Amino acid sequence: MALTLKDEDGRPYMIRIKQRGMEHYDPERVALMTEGPPPQPEGRKLEEIPTFMQPWKRFPLNFPDNSHLPIFGEKELFRGTSNTIALEFKNKGNNFFRRRKWWDAREAYIEAFEFGPDDPELVEVLWLNMAAANIELKYWPGVLGPAAKAITLNLKSIKGYFRAARALVHYERYEEAIDCCKR
Repeated sequence: MALTLKDEDGRPYMIRIKQRGMEHYDPERVALMTEGPPPQPEGRKLEEIPTFMQPWKRFPLNFPDNSHLPIFGEKELFRGTSNTIALEFKNKGNNFFRRRKWWDAREAYIEAFEFGPDDPELVEVLWLNMAAANIELKYWPGVLGPAAKAITLNLKSIKGYFRAARALVHYERYEEAIDCCKR
């Protein structure tokens, strides 16, 4: 949870209260969970939507096990707007990614979302980066959802289609992967 405030001089800052982990986590139950594709903007035609993102499709829920990180109520202070703070975390994630620290990169991208950035280009890049980190981790449930969200924001997202196609090939959903590659 992040709260946006202003200091005495009117400069924005945010306070984040971290709450992670779960009391009860059943990995077998979570493995069976699925989610639908993200809602599409009004007026978008069905033929514009990739096959794997059609309204009746389901894909594995992106629900990583972070219960080993018991952080409850830890407060942090950040200076800047939600977009500038999210951009800092994106850059931090990119540095981890370059050093092949995929899990840390993924965590940094998740943290960027905690600040609620509203710049659509930044949000698209964060989803694409999260999908890329999940590909490197071979965490396939975490690829389709983020790729679909990036494609929803930008129907011309080549990286989104490519990353979705890689996950679809892993799930042996070849026709849908080919559909992504044709876009």
